[in-house]
Amino acid sequence: MNKDKISNYFLKIFRINDWTIMSKYMASLFFVILLFFVSFTIILTLLLDIKAENNKVKEIGNELITISKMESLMMQKKTIVINYINDFNEQNSSGENYNNRQANLLEFNKIKTEYDGLKDKLNREVNNEKLKRLFNTIQEYDENFNEVFLKKIVPLFKENSKLNSWSVNSNLSKGFENANQNIFLLETAKEILIEDREVIAKGSKEKIKMTIITLISAIIISSVLGFVLILIISTRIKNNLKKVIKVSNEIAKGNLAVEKLNYKGKDEIGLLAKSINMMIDNLKEVIYKTLNASNNTLVTTEEISAATEENSASIEDVADVVKDFVLTSNKLAKVSTDISNLIDKSVELVGTGFQEIQDTEGKMNKIINSSQKSTSRMVELNAETEEVVKIVEVISEIAEQTNLLALNASIEAARANFITEGSSGTRRGKHGSGFAVVADEIRGLAARTKNSVGDIRSIIDRVTANTDNVVTSIQKNNLEVEAGAQSLVQAKETFNKIDSKIKLIANQIREVANLGKEIYSKSAGVSVMTEEQSATIQQISTSMDELSVMASNLNNIVERFNLD
Repeated sequence: MNKDKISNYFLKIFRINDWTIMSKYMASLFFVILLFFVSFTIILTLLLDIKAENNKVKEIGNELITISKMESLMMQKKTIVINYINDFNEQNSSGENYNNRQANLLEFNKIKTEYDGLKDKLNREVNNEKLKRLFNTIQEYDENFNEVFLKKIVPLFKENSKLNSWSVNSNLSKGFENANQNIFLLETAKEILIEDREVIAKGSKEKIKMTIITLISAIIISSVLGFVLILIISTRIKNNLKKVIKVSNEIAKGNLAVEKLNYKGKDEIGLLAKSINMMIDNLKEVIYKTLNASNNTLVTTEEISAATEENSASIEDVADVVKDFVLTSNKLAKVSTDISNLIDKSVELVGTGFQEIQDTEGKMNKIINSSQKSTSRMVELNAETEEVVKIVEVISEIAEQTNLLALNASIEAARANFITEGSSGTRRGKHGSGFAVVADEIRGLAARTKNSVGDIRSIIDRVTANTDNVVTSIQKNNLEVEAGAQSLVQAKETFNKIDSKIKLIANQIREVANLGKEIYSKSAGVSVMTEEQSATIQQISTSMDELSVMASNLNNIVERFNLD
């Protein structure tokens, strides 16, 4: 617990969560390198101290060599003094060896110079006050020894060939005493230097040991601290990544109600956590919208399916009405043709009757009454013919409206095709109702046309009956024409009027026939378009069923996600 608190406090102070993962590991590496650098600095300092002490030991060794040389030179100087005295004694006995004494004297001065140089070198190099005092004493003994030999013994040998042996021995003893003291002090200095060297060597060994311990400790401490630091960072990264992976797995399973990641930091994990949280919100929003859209699609497809079924039924009714209308129009055209043929025959008969009237001018008086009756009947026929004209006009109006309705039906069919290619269900319902209105209008017009055709049939029947009556009357008039010659002119005029009226009726009946044929052709076109529209609506219904299945499948997929 305390470890976690310290770790959290450390991370909070340095805001490590805002660092990138690479920065964290680089900081750990830098910390380890810093520890190694500090350790290296300490070890380098110790090694420099050891080097300095080794140099000091080396200097002490050189000083010992110098002191040993000084001892050797002091011994040589003693030997030269002895040889000098011995050469003098031998010269007294034999008169020779003068040159040897001079050579010894030169050698003594040479050694003295070398000794003084070594002595000055030691004075410069030695920093120990005790040794300096000791070297000062050694210098005094050396100077005394040199003074005894050069200033007392040598002058004695130059002044008198026969010397007092006691005086020589006394000076020689005094000089050797100084030389021995000099050698003794040099030995003492050597012992002091050796002791210092041993102390320094012992210290160097301790420092070397300390250096090794420091090096090992630095390596261990740096490695442990670096490992602990990297372990802490890696553990936190691992734990945070586990949380991210856990949430990602829950999302992959469809659980969008999983708790969002609460990670405060701007590193890669923080950015990943933020992205996952945004992804959860976006997925929820998308799924909510998908659910709403899917439900709306299901409702719309159901409404469209119902509307298409109703529209399909309406179209079938319209198709039946149009078929009946086509059949009726066809029959109307045939009846009109038959009437036209009959009227043509009537025209021929009128011409024949007119010819017969010309032949029977003398008999017209007898048929005046019959002609008058024929005239009245023809007036009735004329009135009925006018009614036929009105009915024909009604049929003409119906034909025009049928044309307009056919155009509207084409437009509605085009709209239905447009709807089939991708319009929404709401627009399809509106166009379906529009088409139903057009179908109702066509149904009404068809009914009116049917009634008009019935009226035409009745009128034609009456015209036929009246025509038969006219024929009968004409036949009677023909029998009496010989007796009705006086009415010939009036009969001619009457027959002329009949002829013109019949021709007019014939033309109008032909127009009715032509209009019937045109209505038939256009009604046939309407029937074809109605069938195409029915097929299109059937395709729309099939597409709506497929869309409903797809919406249901989409709902099943979306329901896998847990949003609560």
